[in-house]
Amino acid sequence: MQHGLPFHWAGFRQTTRYTYILEDTSDLPGLYAGLKNTLRTDLRHAEAQVEIVVEDAVDRLFALNRQSFSRKALRQPYSPDTFRRLHAALVQRGQGVGFVARDRERGAVCAGLFLAYNTKEAAVVLAGLDAGSRCPGALHALYWQAIRFCSEKGLRLDFEGSMDAGIERVFRAFGGQRMPYQRVWRWSLF
Repeated sequence: MQHGLPFHWAGFRQTTRYTYILEDTSDLPGLYAGLKNTLRTDLRHAEAQVEIVVEDAVDRLFALNRQSFSRKALRQPYSPDTFRRLHAALVQRGQGVGFVARDRERGAVCAGLFLAYNTKEAAVVLAGLDAGSRCPGALHALYWQAIRFCSEKGLRLDFEGSMDAGIERVFRAFGGQRMPYQRVWRWSLF
C-alpha cells in the first residue's frame, strides 16, 4: 500500500514508517565487499568470538529481545504468548528459523535472531543481545547469518522496520535500502 489517504477519509489514523530492505542477496562476496568498513571489522572479530547455530528456543529468543528493549528503557510491543503463537505457527509451516550466537570460550548465548520467510522474502521478527554479553559484534554476526540464509534460498531480506536512529545506521551499513510503508489504525471507544 503506497498511500494512506483513503484510510484517513474513512476515519483511520495513518502515518508513514520505514523499513530497510536488501533486495538482492545472491552475491555474498559483493555484499560483503559493500559493507561499511567498520562493520566488516566487527564481523571478523565476532567470527573469532562466537559461533552461530540454529536454535528455536522460543523463550530464550524472546528474553534476548526483551533485554534489548529494557536497555533502551522501552516497553516490548508484544507479549511472550503472542511471540510463542507466531513462532509455533511459523516453525510448523517451515517458515521460521531462529539463530543464536554462542561465545566460543564460555558457551553462553550472546544474542539471538528469529526470521520469518516465504518463497520470496524473509523478515526479521525479533533480535536481541544479552545485556551482560562480552561478545561485541554478535548481533551483527546474526544479521550477516540472516543474509547468508536469504542468499541460499534466493530471498530478499526485510531487516525489520525499526525507526531507531542507531539501528537504522546498522541496517544501512549492511546495504539495506530505506523503504516507506503505511501504518494505519483506528481507535474505538465503543
